[in-house]
Amino acid sequence: MRLSIKLLMLGVFLTGCTKSQLNPTSTPIMYLPTPSLTETHLPADSTITPATITPTVAIREIEVNSNNERTSLEGFAEHVNSLTWSDDGKTLIISSQQNYLVYFDIQSNKTTINPISNSAISSITLSSDKKTLAVISDNVFADNTSVRFVDLGTGQIIQTIKVEKTPIFIDGGKVLVPYVGTGIFAPNGRVFILSVGTKITLWDVVSGYQIKELFNGDAGDRNFLVYGLFLNPAKNLLFANYYDKNGQSQKEFTFLRWDTDSWQPINTLVGDFSGLSFSPDGNTVTPVRKETNILDSNDFTKLLNFTDARRLGLYSGISMAYDPSGKYFAIVDVVSTDNAGIYYIYLYNASTGKFIRRTSSFIVETLEFSPDGTKLAIGGGSERPGVVTIWDLSQP
Repeated sequence: MRLSIKLLMLGVFLTGCTKSQLNPTSTPIMYLPTPSLTETHLPADSTITPATITPTVAIREIEVNSNNERTSLEGFAEHVNSLTWSDDGKTLIISSQQNYLVYFDIQSNKTTINPISNSAISSITLSSDKKTLAVISDNVFADNTSVRFVDLGTGQIIQTIKVEKTPIFIDGGKVLVPYVGTGIFAPNGRVFILSVGTKITLWDVVSGYQIKELFNGDAGDRNFLVYGLFLNPAKNLLFANYYDKNGQSQKEFTFLRWDTDSWQPINTLVGDFSGLSFSPDGNTVTPVRKETNILDSNDFTKLLNFTDARRLGLYSGISMAYDPSGKYFAIVDVVSTDNAGIYYIYLYNASTGKFIRRTSSFIVETLEFSPDGTKLAIGGGSERPGVVTIWDLSQP
């Protein structure tokens, strides 16, 4: 989904929000009985080999420009929506809403194209062992969400799963609510957590079989649409936020929380924020909202505020990331102007909140630190084509 759609949805949901105490509710949500983790059913589609897939558009040569401070890649057909680094930090993997991945070698400045899907890629995510890449294909007009698991060592698709979408209506069935599936690997890397519409399901990465339905927002008297998945791998915790799709809970999001070892629900969390970014050690978390705080990940008490002395824009925090060491924290700030928003990336010391540097940017959809923390990759675009910038943080 493009950033403009994300911002529109976020702006609608958070308009008129008031700050609330970030404490878990005392009464957890009730869950319907679900199969045990040993039960498997709903086999996936047959594995699709890369040889049967060709790019959906003519691939233009991506122009690469470098200087001492940054490297820029331009020429993507669409906005860049996802980035991830290889385990050794030598390759940046890029998706841009087309049906192919772009591999960028930061040492040679060369790009390689890998057609991987039969439809546009909406996001990519990497397993904790950095060996398997999940490629999610979906858009607001698609009838299903598909996930292809790619072996990064060979570039081959090792498994494919597909989930049909169920139409979601509001206001008595008059308006269709568009949604895009999203997914993330469980900490053990063997289970994939997939959110499509009102449901969250667990899938076996190797067999492609569904393991368990974790949540169903249409069950009973509930009427909830899942909005996003957020993982604290160091603490084996999964968070999923949802809102009432009839529009009754737009001021605050409710987060469900599960233990990913037992997959038992723990409790719920309510707050005027829509996303979470966890530190590598799992001890702290930063929620997505205008006021950027570092919170204790156990009780969500405030530990540090980055914006006490700095006024950020309305959509600050739409993208954020800790570096792998946990020392630094990057956040996107969008300053509104008469004609358009101006995007900046702020870098802070995550322990003291001290401002380190600011970089200007294009429309930002995603940002990722390299494994050694010396580089920050930013993806997005301004209109078309998409753009990637890799900042060398070792430079002053």
